[in-house]
Amino acid sequence: MNDIVKIGANGLVLSLLLPEIGMPEIIGFGETPVADSALSEVERSSRINGMDEAVPSAVLLPVGGMGFFGWPAISGHRSGRDFILQFADWTVEKTGRITLLCAQDAVAGIAITLRFETFPSGVIGISTDLKNIGIEDYILDRCMAASFLAEAGQVDVVSFTGMWGREFQIRRERLGTGLWAQESRRGRTSHDRFPMLTIEGEAQSFGVALGWSGNHQIVIDRLDDGRRLVHLGEVFEPGETILAPGESYRSPVAYAGADRAAFHAFVRDDLMHWPDGAMSPRPVTLNTWEGNYFDHQMESLKAQATSAAELGIERFVLDDGWFGKRDDDTTSLGDWDIDARKYPEGLSPLVDHVTALGMQFGIWFEPEMVNPVSALYELHPDWVLQVKGRPLLTSRNQLVLDLTRPEVSDYLFEKIDAVLANHAVSYIKWDMNRDLTHAG
Repeated sequence: MNDIVKIGANGLVLSLLLPEIGMPEIIGFGETPVADSALSEVERSSRINGMDEAVPSAVLLPVGGMGFFGWPAISGHRSGRDFILQFADWTVEKTGRITLLCAQDAVAGIAITLRFETFPSGVIGISTDLKNIGIEDYILDRCMAASFLAEAGQVDVVSFTGMWGREFQIRRERLGTGLWAQESRRGRTSHDRFPMLTIEGEAQSFGVALGWSGNHQIVIDRLDDGRRLVHLGEVFEPGETILAPGESYRSPVAYAGADRAAFHAFVRDDLMHWPDGAMSPRPVTLNTWEGNYFDHQMESLKAQATSAAELGIERFVLDDGWFGKRDDDTTSLGDWDIDARKYPEGLSPLVDHVTALGMQFGIWFEPEMVNPVSALYELHPDWVLQVKGRPLLTSRNQLVLDLTRPEVSDYLFEKIDAVLANHAVSYIKWDMNRDLTHAG
């Protein structure tokens, strides 16, 4: 085939060469697209591994075997078989800002679809879809969303680290000759391993981010010629992704932008979707937490709301402490019924008071969590994430509910719906205050 496909504009263009067999080769990634004449200038070397046939290494989502000896971006097998992937018969479909590249491996029984979206901000989004077209289960060990090509030579990686109360500390590292990797298995984005970084070279600079709030990995692999591939994707726990015949896995979206301005414009103009096409100003908000903690008294809360409205505050958020018997952080998470001791007439008197003052009313939930001291845990201890024969580990006096179980998610939906359906709630503060320790 040997067609050149160009993705992007406005300062960042990804140029791909589609092969007869194998993965698309990255022949350009930067401010300007690669000219079609560059096809004849593509050179490859087999000096490192001494192969008779020089195999492309700067490819999108390289797979192991068949002459590629770097870090595989996609890997899987059928109980030790079909561990080599070699896609062929690539097709290209373009619709507006969307480009789809599709191929399949008839031997391994896997089909692939690469989805590209070019945004007006200049940011490029890429995701990967793998489908099991075989007749047996396929164990997927790894499937990155995308790969981006960085230059050879001196390159810095700029990322974020930190902790609670010391968030977004900038970390700068010089890339060496080995593999650079960042993995998070906390079950959420975290202060110390944020899924975004910037690549800064002498002649090239760009940023990448993974649109995903769960377990993730970013891996930078050095190629034989000194260039680097930057891979982003999800981390799978043991046995998490087994594709039955006909089933598919779709990765999160990996984004690349030329600079900070491109990402800022992407968030404001492309990512925020509003019914009228415009982003509404964020309301000035009063949150009740530091002013009250768990001490909820109706007259005091109403007085706070009145004073807030007089100051021009636009949203009043009722934080933790309104449900169960929640007098401290050791009890009642999971018991999402309004505390009749603190609110004998329910939440309506407070909600009505806030909205009558012209403010939005917001409320706090932490749906994934449960306290061991709670009516829910006493009734359903089997609903928490746990591993048979292993001790439960609390964090912040909390355990984590297994939301993959329909009875758990149905319970939470019913409890939250009972609050939202009967009150004029305009905003939810949704907390997730601990990591996952028993996920598999």
